[in-house]
Amino acid sequence: MKLLTLIFLFLTICLSNCFSQSVKEKIQSVYSFKITDLPAKELEVKYKELDKFWQELNADTATNLPIIRKELQRNGHSSYFYFDMSSYVEMQSYKSSDKRIIEGALKKIEWTEIGTWELVEKSRDFSLNGIDVTGLAFQLLKQEKVRLVNPETQEVFNQGKILAYLLLPLKKEAYLETISNLFDNSSAESQRSIITLLWMSNTVFGDEKLQRIAGNKTVNPEVRSYASRLMQRFPPNETEVGKYASLNPDEKKQVLASLYSKTILEWNGETWNQLIELSKLMHYFQIRRD
Repeated sequence: MKLLTLIFLFLTICLSNCFSQSVKEKIQSVYSFKITDLPAKELEVKYKELDKFWQELNADTATNLPIIRKELQRNGHSSYFYFDMSSYVEMQSYKSSDKRIIEGALKKIEWTEIGTWELVEKSRDFSLNGIDVTGLAFQLLKQEKVRLVNPETQEVFNQGKILAYLLLPLKKEAYLETISNLFDNSSAESQRSIITLLWMSNTVFGDEKLQRIAGNKTVNPEVRSYASRLMQRFPPNETEVGKYASLNPDEKKQVLASLYSKTILEWNGETWNQLIELSKLMHYFQIRRD
């Protein structure tokens, strides 16, 4: 009986290792591509192949999920594997430890290997679910002339708008200090994007950083002028202020802070302009998130 038990255990381990190896080989086969290299027809075929792979994974989640977790923690896979399988893990698990695995996997993605609205939209979903996407989002600062269009709403997103879209839902501690530290070594375009984000964060930290930028003569004059304009010459108009004229200071703070948080979470075609208006008002009434 003892011998039979040992034999059964040995066979189980062998079968498990073989199955794990077959999944790894499948990963290499399915994900050995860069989405930016595929023309439309080949991309359509690839998506069908990916759908089939997901079906295979879903057929035995108990076995496959641990394998995918391990592979997400390994280096050497394609960017699309880390992106796609992070989505798989998020959908299949609610463990906080899996969020950390996803965050690590997102850092392995090269923006230039995907750089599509699909990546932005899913990263936004991660952000809304408390997953730190800064490792991926900060790569935007190295890209030039970013322009992506939401295919459903046709809303156009540039570099600064994407950063706000991805980072504002996160806790400010996750991104503010780090992105401000990236300012000096960024291009003028990226510096303007950082300034926009710092201003829209509506924090004491962001405002103090902008004041230093506005007064730093070593900064590009146009960039310095942009920071100065946001802080000193961009007040709300009478109509915008008038909406809240009847409220006392505590009521203004409560209402504007609530609207700001809600607007960040419920993005639509008007959100960008609403965030600008709310940020102007919060600065005007000296309401901060800190």
